[in-house]
Amino acid sequence: STRLPQAEQLMIYQGVRMLFVVNQMPAVEGLVTSADLAGDRSMRVVQQRGVRHDEITVGDVMHELSALDAIDLDVLRVARVSNVVATLQSLGRNHLLVVERAPGRPARIVGVISRTQVERQLGKAIVIVEVAGSFAEINRMLS
Repeated sequence: STRLPQAEQLMIYQGVRMLFVVNQMPAVEGLVTSADLAGDRSMRVVQQRGVRHDEITVGDVMHELSALDAIDLDVLRVARVSNVVATLQSLGRNHLLVVERAPGRPARIVGVISRTQVERQLGKAIVIVEVAGSFAEINRMLS
């Protein structure tokens, strides 16, 4: 039920451009980025519901956990930076979750790879073309 202006202030205060969305600790529901707060996702909600931008909640624009791409920590340990860049590009994503799997337990999030951070460390831009993963995403991208 956190509204977009509150989330934006939290991002500014913490100096980040992405937040995990948590309903009840430690269960992560999804994530929201600064681009989601002021971008197409929020504008679509404003138009569809006929509400003001400051009435929208993070839950309205977040990327649900089930829709996020992840890489296993064991795979990442042996990967090169070029592998990470290629993965971000092939998936068309700006963020990639890092998960650790243990027998008999659900995977847990242990980190996030941010395209922006990789770009800073490489000193060059990584071109990302958003890739639709479902018909719903294709429809969203075209609307």
